[in-house]
Amino acid sequence: MTDTSPSQPGIQEDELDLMRLLGLVWRGRWIILACVAVAIVLSMLYVRNIAVPKYASTARLVIEAEDRNVVDIEAVVSGISTSDTSINTELSIITSRGMIEKLIRDLELYKDPEFNGALYEPNPYSIAGIRKRILALFGQEDAAGPEQSIEQAVLSTIPRTTRAIRAVSVQKTLLIDITVTTEDPRKSTQMANRLAAIYVQSQVETKFDAVEYAINWLTERVTELEGELRTRQNELDNVRSEAALVGIETLEAMTVRSVELRSRQSNLTNTITEKTELIERARVLIEAGDGDGLVALFDDRILNEIAGTVDDGTLMENERFNARIDTLVDQETSSIQRLTSQRDVFRDSLNRLNEEISQQTTALKRVEELTRDLQAVQTLYETFLSRLKETSLQIGLQQADSRVLSEAPPFGRQVAPQVRRTVSLAIVFAFLVGVGIILVVQFTQRGIRSAGELESLSGQNVMGQIPLSPVKDRKKLLEYLRNKPTSAMSEAVRNLRTSVTLTNPKNPPNVIMITSSVPGEGKTTVAASLALNLASLGKKVLLIDGDIRRNTLSDYFKGVDTENKPGIVSLLDGDVSLQEAVLTLPDTGIDVLMSEKSVQNAADIFASEPFSNFMKTLREHYDHVIIDTPPVLAVPDARVIARFADAVLYIVGWNKTHREQVREGISELRSLGVTISGVVLNQIDGRKMSRYGYGYGGYSRYGSRKYGQGYYDN
Repeated sequence: MTDTSPSQPGIQEDELDLMRLLGLVWRGRWIILACVAVAIVLSMLYVRNIAVPKYASTARLVIEAEDRNVVDIEAVVSGISTSDTSINTELSIITSRGMIEKLIRDLELYKDPEFNGALYEPNPYSIAGIRKRILALFGQEDAAGPEQSIEQAVLSTIPRTTRAIRAVSVQKTLLIDITVTTEDPRKSTQMANRLAAIYVQSQVETKFDAVEYAINWLTERVTELEGELRTRQNELDNVRSEAALVGIETLEAMTVRSVELRSRQSNLTNTITEKTELIERARVLIEAGDGDGLVALFDDRILNEIAGTVDDGTLMENERFNARIDTLVDQETSSIQRLTSQRDVFRDSLNRLNEEISQQTTALKRVEELTRDLQAVQTLYETFLSRLKETSLQIGLQQADSRVLSEAPPFGRQVAPQVRRTVSLAIVFAFLVGVGIILVVQFTQRGIRSAGELESLSGQNVMGQIPLSPVKDRKKLLEYLRNKPTSAMSEAVRNLRTSVTLTNPKNPPNVIMITSSVPGEGKTTVAASLALNLASLGKKVLLIDGDIRRNTLSDYFKGVDTENKPGIVSLLDGDVSLQEAVLTLPDTGIDVLMSEKSVQNAADIFASEPFSNFMKTLREHYDHVIIDTPPVLAVPDARVIARFADAVLYIVGWNKTHREQVREGISELRSLGVTISGVVLNQIDGRKMSRYGYGYGGYSRYGSRKYGQGYYDN
């Protein structure tokens, strides 16, 4: 039977259905209840015997936002800002290492086993406690560590103490809550109140230290400035005394005098130059014998009178004229010498005056510079001295920026273990674990539990759902089906027969091949049951055992000698006739053709021409020929026989055959062009199937007391 139709739809997995999921959870309720019961017992055991009670106590602080300086001066130490950043900083300060260490030393928490791990004794029901007791039974004890010093104990106590403390700010307020959680309600209260007091006191101490530091620093600076002020003053006095300073008016008069001397010196220099040039020109004229030029040069009255009495051209020969010229030259020379002496005197006086002016000017500049420096030092000194006095007034007036608004109550409230919360969480966790177990079991199972799963997996119509045979002995199966025609199994086989014959009502299948993926899926049971049902309708039916290797069909016939009966191999070899090989079962009307051992390969036998001719002969003699073939994945026999079949039924064991095996077996047949008429879900356990939330058509309730008795004789 080859496939000439379009390709089959793809094989798909079932989609997760919400109602199916809820059904799974409901059917697995006993698993969930068991998990919940265990969780409740364990959680109560933990709460009552293992968990250590914890008590929390809270002290509340308030941050004073306003400035509270007593004196009306600028504060040396500013108060706390009310910004979120500043408040978060204060929260970190409260739980800082320094604060925790002070708390540990004040309350000697390093001697408390709760915080000092070296002194801790484990709970007898905890893992550490159980281990200790086991070691004690064998005479062994945990080796004790070296004895701790106080400093080591304090350092080892800090981490646990820090974990026990929590500081938080109350939203939209300036309030801070310090909560301490310990195993003792009194201890929690004591630690919370003490830590709050340490924090407030630390603010006062911090401000006091800041003021004290400022005073010391200002004192040092004032002392330094006093010394510097004295040094500057002495330097100024020395400059004034050494320079014999004059006043500004005197210096200005000296400057005017210097200008006058410089002017007179310049005039004398010009006069000397003129007279020198006059003498030089006179000498030139004398050498040239130019008497008239000399008269014009000197413009002397006596020379003019002499020139008026002497003829032109003879002036230079006149003794009186020459004597007067010599006298005038000597006079000019003497005048030059006298003027030069005066100029030198003016120059020396001017130099001395300028030097004195320069010295006075330099000294005055130095005095001004020293005066400015002195004034600057004086101003700085007065400023620091005033600040020192102001700061000194704040000694003893510091106040904390926070205060304790409310101390922790005398006894802390119990915060752990929270019985309701612990048990509730355990129940929720157990419920989830139970659901997880159910889902893991459900979705990791590889078998097929419903017709819907099989149809989606195979892409084929499910033609029948056969329940698990109520008869354990195979030889009694046919007898049971004859005697119980209204039983669940009989009705299921009848339903399968109807589905097979209605595949083509006008031409019902003549040759029906039945196969499966692997052995043990009940295909032989289905073949025998279907043959019996068809024979009960008066049909002439031949049941062929196509599994030559195993010959399992003989297990279903009671009181029939099948060992000495020739089988299909002898028939195909021509050793016997069809009538000699066929065995007719009494009380059923079924003809059976048994298999038998052969040295030939089974696949070759079924692929031979004699077998093909044999199948043609059977179609002429029988209404239905049912061939029980070996599993598809075991041997190739079924794939060879399928080409002679009008209908191929593929048997799948309920909750037994793996999905991969079903896929692979069907794919093997389809790869050869074999058309599978339908699949049959076999060996269904009705009760288990109901627990899994599945049904198989109208037969899902056959096993129940309500629907079984009085109607079906099962």
